[in-house]
Amino acid sequence: MIRTAVILAAGKGSRLRPHLDAPLPKGALTIGACSIIERSIQQLLAQGIERIIVGTGHGADWYDALAMRYPLACVPNAAYATTGSMATLRTIVAATGLQTPVVLVESDLIYERAVLSDLLEHPEPNCVLGMPYRGYGDEVFMQVDAQDRVVGLTKTAPASVETAPVLVGLTTIGPALLQAMVAHYDAAKHPMMDYEDALIAANEPAVCLMTDGQAMEVDDANHVAIAQDLMVDIECNDAYPDPKRTLLLNPGPAATSQSVKLAQIVPDICPREQAFVRVMAACRQQVCAVASATSEAVASVFFSGSGTAAVEAMVSSVMPASGHALIIDQGAYGQRMASIAQVHGLAHTVYSPDPVRALPVSGVESYLKSGQFTHVFVVHHETSTGLLNDVAALGALCDQYGVVLGVDGMSAFGAVPVDLVADGIDFYAASSNKNIQGMAGLGFVVARMDALQAIQAYPKRSLYLDLYGEYAAVAAKGQCRFTPPVQCAYAFRAALRELRVEGVSARYARYQALWRRLYDTMLALGFESVVAEADQGYLITAYRATDRVSDRFDFDQFHDYLYRRGITVYPGQLPGTQTFRLATIGDLTLADIERVCETIQSFFETVLV
Repeated sequence: MIRTAVILAAGKGSRLRPHLDAPLPKGALTIGACSIIERSIQQLLAQGIERIIVGTGHGADWYDALAMRYPLACVPNAAYATTGSMATLRTIVAATGLQTPVVLVESDLIYERAVLSDLLEHPEPNCVLGMPYRGYGDEVFMQVDAQDRVVGLTKTAPASVETAPVLVGLTTIGPALLQAMVAHYDAAKHPMMDYEDALIAANEPAVCLMTDGQAMEVDDANHVAIAQDLMVDIECNDAYPDPKRTLLLNPGPAATSQSVKLAQIVPDICPREQAFVRVMAACRQQVCAVASATSEAVASVFFSGSGTAAVEAMVSSVMPASGHALIIDQGAYGQRMASIAQVHGLAHTVYSPDPVRALPVSGVESYLKSGQFTHVFVVHHETSTGLLNDVAALGALCDQYGVVLGVDGMSAFGAVPVDLVADGIDFYAASSNKNIQGMAGLGFVVARMDALQAIQAYPKRSLYLDLYGEYAAVAAKGQCRFTPPVQCAYAFRAALRELRVEGVSARYARYQALWRRLYDTMLALGFESVVAEADQGYLITAYRATDRVSDRFDFDQFHDYLYRRGITVYPGQLPGTQTFRLATIGDLTLADIERVCETIQSFFETVLV
């Protein structure tokens, strides 16, 4: 974690006259409420920077006075008039013995808070912040290679200026790169060298991180008017920040809307108060409406935790001591239910049909004919592959044999239509994220009322995850037995409202359209789905490389390339097969998926050439 900032502030700022008095340094220029360097210092301190070192030169006395009000260490470069910014950095290293990661900041920048936080949170130790070309003038363009490493800088605008990254002036530098820059400067004996030239020449790679946020170098008089207008936007964005929009193609949690995010910003409240009790009641009511057209015949029981908490509550609560479960294993989440049964000492048999083919109901029936099974547990939509099972057909079979059916519906609920009463499903586990597009943190089990009442006297195998115990407590007082994730509940209510407006069928249709666009792109690039299209849920797909690309494709490289561009993909979970998964769930639009497809294609054009 970076705790040290270095501000290079030795320049004269002669091009800023008459907006800057002659004795003052560039950083003293006032844009907005204060000088630009003072605002930068405030931003750094707000992001957890503890040590700020300022390399001074022209107007050094002004910075010394500023250090009386802020925790700054000023290091003067006596030869600032005849040396470049790398000499100032070299002076700082010599004076302080600096050997920690730093964020390097130019003194003449204005930028919004999110720009700095994105840079500081990036996992690469050496990262040069870039932004799209905006025509401010006097830009420095970065040249990057296929791995997004910065390999050159130029003031000559490239032909594709709209897509060329422009240097911002904010850079994170690890100790190895810092030492290499100093060594290069010492060897070159070129006093006017800029720090950017040393960064490029050092044998330590630095990646380009692009930002869509607002930032600008105020380098000359022409910039001042632009910067004054831009500062209005920057101050507004800092006061009312929009979270950075990332495209999550991992199986969950899914991307959320702005209104769902903002729903978490509520006054602190005790969850025992009736105002919050009503929030939870509204959530339970809406979940029941999604789970069945006969919503009064079902109940929803919430647990604080991930979806697995809800699945464990279901599996561990709904079996009598004499019960014997048939657990259908078609992937990682069927296996997880078997693990839960084993941990709780529940009698069970695992049926493992083809993991990439829809569940053969006849195969389940061959087990049920024995008469030894009281319960069947199945995954509706297997998250590890994207396989969709016909739970209505399985419900009819279980009803025929008098067997209780429990479903892990984590990746189906909120998109794939389901009706517990009509489909013969007794218990159905899901969560607040994925297709409902809420925040992770709430799992729930929806149960038919008759099935729920039937488990009242069953053995209590868990205190926290006791399904009937939680239901009874809420039925009596309206309150959860244990403290719920309060802000998550408000977000969940907002997400359920959005689902009600969009409609389950319409949401599923949107997801399917996104899936089709991405699926066709992946197949055209040389990938195949491990699940046949007819057996897909059209929500999450596990892909593997065909012979066309398998010798060139590396998932980690693919992941990192996309992640640097705000897109998250996920590795596979199918044993014995090299797969990865792409999900098209959450608050995503067709325009989002078009951008994803273009980015994936650019990966193949620039990296896998």
